[in-house]
Amino acid sequence: MAPSTFPPELLDSICSHLPTPDLLSVASANYTLNAVAQRTLYRNISITPTANNLSVLNTLAARPQVATHVRSFSIAVHNEQPHTFYTLLAKALEQMTELTSLTLFLDPDASWVLGLNSEARYLNLTSFASSFPFDSHLVDFLSRTPSVIDLQVGSALPSNDQSEINLPPTSIPNLARFTGPHNTARLVVPQRPIEALFLSQVVSDDSIFAQLSLSKTNITIFDAVVSLGLLPCVTAISQAMPSLHYLRLMTVAPLDENFDSVRPRNLEFAFKEPHTFLIPFSLFTNNFLTPSDPCRPSLLSSIPE
Repeated sequence: MAPSTFPPELLDSICSHLPTPDLLSVASANYTLNAVAQRTLYRNISITPTANNLSVLNTLAARPQVATHVRSFSIAVHNEQPHTFYTLLAKALEQMTELTSLTLFLDPDASWVLGLNSEARYLNLTSFASSFPFDSHLVDFLSRTPSVIDLQVGSALPSNDQSEINLPPTSIPNLARFTGPHNTARLVVPQRPIEALFLSQVVSDDSIFAQLSLSKTNITIFDAVVSLGLLPCVTAISQAMPSLHYLRLMTVAPLDENFDSVRPRNLEFAFKEPHTFLIPFSLFTNNFLTPSDPCRPSLLSSIPE
């Protein structure tokens, strides 16, 4: 029996275990096997300057049937790219409608590549990360990604521009995990089932915690850097998010005078769950928690992926 007569599922399974050189050989065998090999070759694409593979954008932009094979697409390049590069990327993105994961770390001013008023919809996309601010291009894109559960955005827009951004309540209705500035979190969290928040912008106003409590479900993971006193900050967080399981809180402000008498293990009284951790920024410069302290959290294990 010729391999080209095998069921497509079997061929896909075989190709998924082949290294790239062998896949290229399969692709050159005949028309049927070429299509099978392409599904695997283009399934997961990562473009970086060191990989020297920017030319794949030409293929994805020129061949829609190939672009639809892509499930995971990641690109991280320097800002100094010609306009033709972004034009190609915009066209390729519009055709990769079967994506499940998309990562774009580019010039923050290039959010237009997402396609304003585009008709392309990404019904299977569950994870989206970018360096773009939460502007009109990004908001329009999110209106076409109903399955996204994990979202990461870039720096905040100026406050005047941010106030003009309106995220419809029907956008990203299943979002569970958000990473980005707290000014953007104010727009994203209310009426969405956010369970995990990672704030990339220093919090200087504790009123943000009450606004973040408007999630449709209990926030169980919270990670932030603050410029507030830790004790009043923890009090405000415990009132707004009483169901936290994990808390990583760093401060750039001086420690409260009486903080040393209220060590992290004694702060658990504020929360219903027993695995909440407080990690002051000063942890890295003084020894208020010794290595043998059983309450000393691991920076890697305290916040689950």
